[in-house]
Amino acid sequence: TLGLEDFRKILSGIPKRLARDVSTYNIALRYGMVEEHHEPIQFYFEKIDSTLYIENEAQYTEDGKYLISTTDTLFNKTNYDIDTNKGIINFMDKDN
Repeated sequence: TLGLEDFRKILSGIPKRLARDVSTYNIALRYGMVEEHHEPIQFYFEKIDSTLYIENEAQYTEDGKYLISTTDTLFNKTNYDIDTNKGIINFMDKDN
């Protein structure tokens, strides 16, 4: 796997490699069909306010094997009725 900086370096080199290896890229560039941006690569998680985060919640049966409910970041709750003998979901419903 690549580290973040190595991945950033690979991404920033893509336009140069395309210009070198792909003639249709050069034609598209020449006729304004694509644009190159030479700003430093910044990932989404680096741009957002670091105090923002995504949170969700899940509740499980006492033995931890099966879901009872999940709640997403918008507080939409989904309840699960599980047949623990068969390990299947009988039904799900949403509390929204």
